[in-house]
Amino acid sequence: MPPILPYSEVTAGMQGTAYTVLDTSGEIRTFPVEILGAMEGGKGSQRMIMARTSGDFIEHVGGVMQGMSGSPVYVDGRLVGALAAGLKDLSPYTFFITPIEDMTPLWTMPDKKNQTTINTVDVVKAVEERKKAKEKEQLREREKAVAKMTRAEREAEWRDMIAALKGEKKEPVEEKPADEAAAGDKTPSDADVPPEKKETDTAEPEEKAYFFTSGFNAAGLRYLQDKLPADTSFLPLAASGANTKIHTRYDATLTAGQPVGVALVYGDFSIGATGTVTAVDGKKIVAFGHSFMHKGNVNYFMTDADVIGTIAGQSNGVKIANIGSIIGRVNQDRETGVAGIL
Repeated sequence: MPPILPYSEVTAGMQGTAYTVLDTSGEIRTFPVEILGAMEGGKGSQRMIMARTSGDFIEHVGGVMQGMSGSPVYVDGRLVGALAAGLKDLSPYTFFITPIEDMTPLWTMPDKKNQTTINTVDVVKAVEERKKAKEKEQLREREKAVAKMTRAEREAEWRDMIAALKGEKKEPVEEKPADEAAAGDKTPSDADVPPEKKETDTAEPEEKAYFFTSGFNAAGLRYLQDKLPADTSFLPLAASGANTKIHTRYDATLTAGQPVGVALVYGDFSIGATGTVTAVDGKKIVAFGHSFMHKGNVNYFMTDADVIGTIAGQSNGVKIANIGSIIGRVNQDRETGVAGIL
C-alpha cells in the first residue's frame, strides 16, 4: 500500500495524477487531475471528491469514460482514491473520486461465502452416467416385479409381448366418462383465470452499465436484458478470449492502474465487466470505486483483462477490454467499490 492522503486533508486546488491503461500495449498512462473540492452530504451519504482533468492525452481519448473506474488518483505521491463516476450527459472532463479511506475497509468486511468450492463438471459424461444409473434402477425394479409374479402371470405377459411384436395386439384406449371429457374440452373464461400479480419496481434508477458477454445469441441477450439491472448495455464481445489457453492463473499479480475483470459467469458463456485496480496490499485488491451490482458479500470470479481500446461518445465513452484468465475471487461488492483476493 502507498501512503494515503486522508479525506480531511483534501482541499480545492490540489494538483494530482491519475493512472490507467487505455490500449493494447498494457502501458499505464497518466493524466492530470485538479481537485475542485470535497463533498459530504451528511449522515448515510457517500463521501466524494470532485475533480477535473485536461490536456492533449485525455482530450484525444474523449475524456473520462466507462472502464476507467477505479483508476488511482495521487497527489504529491499520496493516494487520494479512485476515479469513480462522471456526470451523465455532461462534461466528460469533470468526475468524482471515491476516497481510498472508504475503500480499504472492504478488506475487513465479513466474508461468509469463502467456503464455497466450485467443481468442474463434464456435462456429457454426467448425462451419460445418469442415463446408465436410471437404466440400472429400472432393471432392478423389473427384476423385483418379475420375482413376485406367478408362473401363469409370466406366461400371460410373454404371450402379450409376442403378440405386440407381431402387431396382433393393440394398446387399449382409455375412455373418459362423458362428464370428464366435457370438462376437459372447456376453455377457461377470463373469470376462471386469476389476474396476474403486478410487480411494482421501486428501485432507484442506476447509471448505465456495460457488461461484456460471449456465447449468447440474440435470444440469450434479450433474456439477460430482462433479468439484469435496468439501463444495462451488453457488448457481445470481449470475454474470455479464444486465444486464452490458461483459464486459471495461480501466479498472477496486479498493480494499481491495471485493468481487472469481474465475471458473474465464466466459460463457454461469459458475463462480466472490467474496471481498474485502485490499490493492492499483498494478495488483496480494491477496484472500481463504485459498486458492481450492489450485492454485498459475494463470490464472483476475478480475472485479468486486456484493454483493446476506447470508444468516445457525445458525453460518455467506454473502454473495451477482454476478460482473461481467472486470477482470484471478488468477495465484496459494496457502494465504495469491489474488493477481492488473488
